[in-house]
Amino acid sequence: MTRDLFHYFEADLVSVYEAYRTVIQKDFDAFLQETKYNTIKGGLKYSFKYNMNGGAFTVHFMPYNNGTAVAIRYSIAQLFGARYQKHDKDLTEFVVKKIKIKPKDVVLNINDFLRPENMLIPEDVENIFNNKINVEESADTKIEQGTLSQSNVFCTQCGNKINVGDKFCGKCGHKIS
Repeated sequence: MTRDLFHYFEADLVSVYEAYRTVIQKDFDAFLQETKYNTIKGGLKYSFKYNMNGGAFTVHFMPYNNGTAVAIRYSIAQLFGARYQKHDKDLTEFVVKKIKIKPKDVVLNINDFLRPENMLIPEDVENIFNNKINVEESADTKIEQGTLSQSNVFCTQCGNKINVGDKFCGKCGHKIS
């Protein structure tokens, strides 16, 4: 059985990722492996509190709306009575203590998180929210009075208007080719 839960933090991806990593490793003693800035996998131990007989969870991270979307996928051995929502609530409370920002619940498609083009490479992470990616002048771009003006460019995933040189959409987090 799998269950997916989503949260949105108005915080940068690095802060959210590191908070989850620390909490999963130190507070939940469940750290298994990671793909930096993309996923953290943890183990679910036998638990009366969560009524689980084991399993695993994977936390996926994606830039979204100038913040970070988090998708938690639970893979639980038992079908009836598992309290994965309680586990998620406890995990999220620990993360909130670390970053001091409460999440908003969002409804997203887990497949957006799992697309290879939405996977981040660590070198890109610093530039996502700061938008410090170098933009070379071209026919579509010109500097006018210190501001960048460009022709209309839109995200192929969600249609949001993006700036020339952006590597990711600020609305849906889609990686721009």
